[in-house]
Amino acid sequence: MMDLFGNLQQKQEQIQQDLAALRITKADGEALVKITLNGLREIQDIEIDPKLMADQDQLQDLLVLTLNDALEEAKMKEAEMTQASMQEMLPPGLGNLKDMLGG
Repeated sequence: MMDLFGNLQQKQEQIQQDLAALRITKADGEALVKITLNGLREIQDIEIDPKLMADQDQLQDLLVLTLNDALEEAKMKEAEMTQASMQEMLPPGLGNLKDMLGG
C-alpha cells in the first residue's frame, strides 16, 4: 500500500513539473491582446497592441476575456494530465477511468 502512495506522490510531482513547463498562449480575435501562462496558471507574458493604449475600456475588456480564456484552457489541460496519470496507475482490466467516473 505504501508503494501505491509513493507512486501516486511521484506521479503528482511529475504532473506539477509538466504543468510548469506547459505554455498556453491565448489572444483575442484580433490578436490585440496575447496572454501566455503556464499550466500552473501563472502568467508568463502579456502582449498588448499599442493601438489599445488609447482605449482603456477596450483594453480592460480584452484583458479580462483573454485571461479567462487562457485560465480555462490551463484548467482543462491540468484535468487531462491528471486523468491520464491516474489511468496509468489502474490495474489492467479495470477499464477506462473516464467511463468509470461517468465522463
